[in-house]
Amino acid sequence: MPRHDLPHEPFLVEHREAVRDFTLAAGQMDSTAWFKPVGHEKWSPALITEHVTLAIEAFTDDAAGRAHMAMRLNAWTRLAARAVYLRRVLRTGVFPPGIRAPRETWPSSTPRAQGEAIENLVRATQILETILAAHPNPARCRLTHPYFGALPLATALRLLTLHARHHLAQLPRHTPG
Repeated sequence: MPRHDLPHEPFLVEHREAVRDFTLAAGQMDSTAWFKPVGHEKWSPALITEHVTLAIEAFTDDAAGRAHMAMRLNAWTRLAARAVYLRRVLRTGVFPPGIRAPRETWPSSTPRAQGEAIENLVRATQILETILAAHPNPARCRLTHPYFGALPLATALRLLTLHARHHLAQLPRHTPG
């Protein structure tokens, strides 16, 4: 049951739903398509799933105070990126084409089997929720994005949701059998 004293709760629910949609689609994929790149110089669904998982884990580590993603832009460029790109992404759900994923979210060279990768994504989402539920002051929690800087928790969760939906759209619509 949602706690009404947590302003980020609707964003957490939305993120959970986006990950559920992603895992359902990934789980329904034909296993032969799992390791096949979705396009020229694109990742396979296996690597896309790992990337989405790593993004969640990076924000989880930040919320837990363990580590955060390294800043990739200087302060002025981050300010411009927030004003132009972050606003646009949050408003439209569309990520700018050609933006390179932060290093911390690059998938490994050995993709995981379909079931294992999906389980890892579900587990990462559950751990994020556990860490946020235990956070001493979620209203003051800021999570570091390498291009946008420190983001309020609700904004970071919204960005993670849009990120999962962005990559869901990249999955081939193959079904087993």
